[in-house]
Amino acid sequence: MISRQNLARLAGLKSDRGILTAYVRLDPRLRFVRQQAASQFKGAAKEARQRIEQERWQDALERESSRVLDFLSGWEPTGRGLVIFSCGPDGIWEVLPLEILVPNVVEVDTTTQTGILTGVLEETSRFIVAVLQRDKARIYVAEQGYSEKKSQVTTDVPGQHKQGGRSQMRFQRHIDFHVTEHLKKVADELVSLAKTAPFDLALGGTEETVEALIKILPEPITRRIIGKFPVDYKHDTDLQIFERAELVWKNREQREEEHLVERVFDATKSGMRGVLGIDSTLGALVEEKVRTLVIADGLAINGSVCTRCDYFSAEEFKSCPLCGATAELRDVTDRAVEKAILTGADAEVVSANEARNRLLEEGGLGALLRY
Repeated sequence: MISRQNLARLAGLKSDRGILTAYVRLDPRLRFVRQQAASQFKGAAKEARQRIEQERWQDALERESSRVLDFLSGWEPTGRGLVIFSCGPDGIWEVLPLEILVPNVVEVDTTTQTGILTGVLEETSRFIVAVLQRDKARIYVAEQGYSEKKSQVTTDVPGQHKQGGRSQMRFQRHIDFHVTEHLKKVADELVSLAKTAPFDLALGGTEETVEALIKILPEPITRRIIGKFPVDYKHDTDLQIFERAELVWKNREQREEEHLVERVFDATKSGMRGVLGIDSTLGALVEEKVRTLVIADGLAINGSVCTRCDYFSAEEFKSCPLCGATAELRDVTDRAVEKAILTGADAEVVSANEARNRLLEEGGLGALLRY
C-alpha cells in the first residue's frame, strides 16, 4: 500500500533534465495479451509526443521511453496498474505496481506527476465488510488491494430469559434495546469511516441482524451496500468471511458486465454507435472508431496480420490488401485488444456466464463506438 510519506517523497523528486512519469493501466483478465503493459505505454507515449511542444521534453521523452520499454519487455505484469518515474541522467528510477486502476498517461517535466496517483487513491472506493452479531461486530477495510481488520465493536447484551409471561416480554424488550444500541455503535463507526473516503459495503451476519442494521443506517450509507452474506460468527475464519464477501463483489462485477453487454446490444440494434460480430468489430478497430471493446473470455479468432503496417482481419491472406507486404496467419484476438489499447479505447473481457454466452452467439466480439 502506498503511504502518504512515500507519495511525499516521490513528489519531491526533481530534475532539470526531465523526469518521465508513466501511468500504465493493466487488466489481469488480459494476461493472454502479449506485452499488454508495453502496448498501454506506447499508446500513452504516442499521445504525449503529439501534445508536448518543447524540444527538450521531446528529447527526454524519447530517451526515457526506451528505458521504460526495455523494462516492460521483461516485466511480468502484476496487479491492475503501474506507475514509473524515470530520469536516467540523474539516476531516478521508481516502479510502483498497484492493485488499483489508473489511466494511461505519459508526462515529462522537471518534477514527478503524482497528482493523478493521489487523486486515484483518494477517489477509489474502499471495500468495507461489516460482520455482525447481536453483541459483536468486526469491520474490515480493503483498500488499494490490501485488507485489514479496522475495528471491533462489542456491547454487553443480556442473554436469554428463561421465565415466561410478562416477565419474559419485559426482559426481551430489554435485550432488544441493548441490541439496537449495539447496532447504533456499528452504524456510527461506518458513518465515521464514510467521512474519510467513499466505500462499497458488504454486510455479513444473520438476516435478522443485518436488516436491523440497515434500518438505522443513514441513507448515504445504505446506497453503498452492494450485497449481504451469511456468517457463522463463532466458527467462520477471516479467510472464509472474505471469500463470501469477495463473492458479493464478484456478483456486482457480473451485473456490471451484463449491463455493458446490454448497452452494446442496444446501441447496435438502434444503430447508435454500436457493433457486434467479429468482422464489424475488427473493422471498427482498424478505423479507430472503438470507444469500448467487449470480448468474450477465452475467445480465439484465426486471421491474418500484416508484417509491415500491422493491418489485421479475420480473413486469411498472404499479402496485405493495404500495403502489399507479407502477412502472417495467427490468432488476432490479442492484436484486437492491443489495437484498442493503442487507440485509447477501453477493453473489457466478459466472463459472466450469461453475458459471455450472449456475446458468443454474436461471434464473441462487440464494441461501443466513438462516432
